Amino acid sequence: MIAEAIALATEVHGKQFDKQGAPYILHPLRVMFAVRDAGHPEPHQVVAVLHDALEDAETESDRIRVRVRIGELFNPRIGLAIIAMTHDRNVPYMEYIKDVKNDPIAAIVKRFDIEDNMDPKRFFHKVNYKKYAKALGFLLGQ
Repeated sequence: MIAEAIALATEVHGKQFDKQGAPYILHPLRVMFAVRDAGHPEPHQVVAVLHDALEDAETESDRIRVRVRIGELFNPRIGLAIIAMTHDRNVPYMEYIKDVKNDPIAAIVKRFDIEDNMDPKRFFHKVNYKKYAKALGFLLGQ
């Protein structure tokens, strides 16, 4: 499952770059490795590597294609967690985080996503650390 997830994530993020100009695919891979290194099973790792796939697909037809591929490749539980991880920009961030927390796999993966987003090695400016710290505290029940 992991190889298929990485291939799909690479297809979606292959031409994208982060704010520092690094290939964007490195972010979902870092999240996947952090989830794995924390001892979480393969379904969590699949969700980790695909957590931005729907959100970052360029067009609605791309999003539909990615959803179909997720449905073909993985079980419905993984699909639901990936959908839970997809932030609709019309929904306030903390409302989205509350919804993420309702999905046990998504909540775990989101924690590692936020930690990677807050890593000072990744970004030196324009990171809303306060937003991420609040979300991380909420996910951890603090």
